Formats: sequence, structure tokens, C-alpha cells
Amino acid sequence: MLYAAYCVERDRVPAARRSDFVFVNLRGGEIGRAMRDGRAREVVGALGRRAGIERVVTPHQFRHGLGTELAESGRSLDEVQMILGHAQVETTRRYTHTSRARLREAIESVSLPSTMPGGAR
Repeated sequence: MLYAAYCVERDRVPAARRSDFVFVNLRGGEIGRAMRDGRAREVVGALGRRAGIERVVTPHQFRHGLGTELAESGRSLDEVQMILGHAQVETTRRYTHTSRARLREAIESVSLPSTMPGGAR
């Protein structure tokens, strides 16, 4: 939601739209270049306040969101690890959060044997 709001603004600036960086300068002499950490924090914080989020929102939380979205979309933990640039898979595990819906889907995907005598259900 927050990143989508930022992307709307970003896509209005051709040099920013073409950039591979997540947060880029939309104004000033370095349009399309990576934002400095402090500026990215200001932008994300402002987007969070605009969205009505009361807690502090930081750019780093996007890494957790990306890790979770990748895992939820079926990407392997190895793939998520490589994308996030983690040396240890244990670190990657902290960046992936499985939703209750995904856990329910996992359980329902398994054909469980019948508990009734004779195989009746």
C-alpha cells in the first residue's frame, strides 16, 4: 500500500521510472539516482502518516514485506535468500512471515488418511 503510493509519484518522473533502485530521487540534481538513507526514511515516514499508520514506518520494513510476499507467492527460501542478499538462511527466515490463510491452504492441500475404520469418511 505505501510502496504503491510512492510508485504512483515515482512513475510520473521518467528518469525515476527507469531506475533499478527501490527509492530514487524525484527532484533535484540527481533525479533517478538512489536516495540517501535519511531521505528514504523521511519519504517512507511521510507516506505512513499520510496512510494513517500511527506507528513509525521505515524503509527496512519493505525488506520484510518483500521476503514475505516472495514466500507467499511460492518462491523457495533459497530464492528469497539470494534476492534479499543474506549470507545465512537463518536470517532469511526472520524476513518471511507466513499468513494464517497460507497455513490453512497448506493443511488443506494434504490428503489426510481417514480416521474411520475401514477407510470410511
